[in-house]
Amino acid sequence: MLVLPLASLLIAFIASIFGIGGGILIFPLLIFLGVPIHQAVSVTVAGAFITALSSTIVYIGKKKTEIKLALKLEMIAVPASFLGAYAFISFDEGVIKTTYGIVLLIVGMVMLANFIPKIKKDWKRIVLYPVIAVAGFIAGFLGIGGGSIKGPALIAAEGMEPKKAAATSSLMTMITLFFALIAHIFVSVIPFDILLQTIPFLFVGAQIGARVQPHLKNTDVRVGFGIILIIVALQVLFL
Repeated sequence: MLVLPLASLLIAFIASIFGIGGGILIFPLLIFLGVPIHQAVSVTVAGAFITALSSTIVYIGKKKTEIKLALKLEMIAVPASFLGAYAFISFDEGVIKTTYGIVLLIVGMVMLANFIPKIKKDWKRIVLYPVIAVAGFIAGFLGIGGGSIKGPALIAAEGMEPKKAAATSSLMTMITLFFALIAHIFVSVIPFDILLQTIPFLFVGAQIGARVQPHLKNTDVRVGFGIILIIVALQVLFL
């Protein structure tokens, strides 16, 4: 079946442009193809990690990433991702899907409306650290890297332009997903037959997208990201 490999290529291309792992797109695809939801989350974690890894390699090579800041913030996100992964096994499918859809819808509307407030210097860390912790928890719970939250948080708290925020978010997402994947290996079953159909195409798609991104306008990145999040959120909530 060519649907999964080709869709994986396209998803990774899109995800790498916006500095996310692609979990927000991989998960609905797997559900549509009939993969059980708990297996879909585990595959999403693994696939999104590969996508983020691939795009991060490109962005670091082009010196687009704030590496020190990313590593510091991930010291908060990683422990939270473990908590999310263990909380994940205690909830039924309906709760997972509803939470996932609401998070995406809110962030998508914020990005599309360009309603990302600039936070005063004295409040930056007070706001940024809890937001990153929430993003880490969501990463473990929903199988996404939290890039849809981390990117806007970097723009608001650090004043980053969207393309640099996307590159930095990509590194952060990769780190979070690495540890979330370890947690999922211990708490759930990962169908490796599905991974073999997705991982090579995710890696290649992310390589292409990360090379295209520097040629796009910051506004295009923000608006495109918002539209994709809203479309996927509506799909998850109502289909």
